[in-house]
Amino acid sequence: MAATRKISAEELAKHTAYDDCWMAIQGKVYDLTKFMDDHPGGDEVLKDSAGRDATAEFDDVGHSEEAWAMMEEYYIGDFADAGKEKATPKPVASAAATAKAPKAEAPSGGSMQRILIPVLIILIALIIRYFFL
Repeated sequence: MAATRKISAEELAKHTAYDDCWMAIQGKVYDLTKFMDDHPGGDEVLKDSAGRDATAEFDDVGHSEEAWAMMEEYYIGDFADAGKEKATPKPVASAAATAKAPKAEAPSGGSMQRILIPVLIILIALIIRYFFL
C-alpha cells in the first residue's frame, strides 16, 4: 500500500487560486479545483477558504452525508500541521481579526440574518399587496 502524502501548511498556502484550490478539512487535504464550478454555495466560498485549514467553516455549514462522500474524490493527502494552526495562528490572520474586531460577532447571528431578512422582505411585500393594493 502506498504511503499517504503529508502536506504542510506552507505547501497548502501555495494553492489559493481559482485554477489551483486546495484546503484542509479535519486533517485531510483536498484539491477542489475541479469542484469550483459545481459547489452549491458558489466558488467564492471555496476561494475564501483556499490554502488553509477550513475545518471550522466546513463544520459551521453542516454538510450532508452526500457532501462527505463527494469529498473522497478530491482527497490528495493528510494535513501535516493539523491542529497546529489553531494553537499558533498566523500573524496575518490575527492582524486581520484585530482590524475587523466588530465583525467578530457576525458569525453567531450571521446565518440567522441570512434567513430572517429575506423572510421579512417577503412578509412586508405580502402585507403591502393584500392591504394596500
